[in-house]
Amino acid sequence: MRYFFSLVLTGWLLTGCTDSLLVPQPETAPQQWLLKTLPSPPDTLTNQPMSLGISLAVERPTAPAPLRTREIWYRSQEHQLSPFGKQRWAESLDQQVQQLISNFLGQQSWLETSLVDQPGYRSTYRLRITLQEWYLNTAKQQLDIAIQINLLDAQGNNLLQHQWNAQPQVTELTTAALLATSQAWLDHWAIEVSDLLYEQLKSP
Repeated sequence: MRYFFSLVLTGWLLTGCTDSLLVPQPETAPQQWLLKTLPSPPDTLTNQPMSLGISLAVERPTAPAPLRTREIWYRSQEHQLSPFGKQRWAESLDQQVQQLISNFLGQQSWLETSLVDQPGYRSTYRLRITLQEWYLNTAKQQLDIAIQINLLDAQGNNLLQHQWNAQPQVTELTTAALLATSQAWLDHWAIEVSDLLYEQLKSP
């Protein structure tokens, strides 16, 4: 009888082990990252004159396919891009840049309004952004950034064009380092964009 119960117990244990092996293990959800809101304008910008009565529409950036997805990309060789495994943007990078710069410019005293481009919004000027590169370069341990802005009037005439090509160093080859370096660079870039637009538009 003792032998019989031993066999039953062994069979139950084996069945339990087999069942546990057959149950699929849940996959861990990708970690999601999002750039922070850009800081309020410094005093040098808030001291600018009161509103010039200008409304601005910020278009969704033109960007290559990888930057219009939620994947976070790194470059191991000159023309080879790979996504970080289990690491994603909560929102595609091009849309984040559009929303962040629009919100930042909306805080400028000389602008009446700054909104992301949307149907029915009729603005005095349009800000067109071309997001050409934004990748972690693992070979050089830097961030490769290439971005251009164009300021257009209501008729579509180009009033201003400016290009940035930057290679800020990263502290380590991780998504967190990419995010921190991106954030620091964007903070300075937004101020430069505001200065350029103001200088262009302050005189009728």
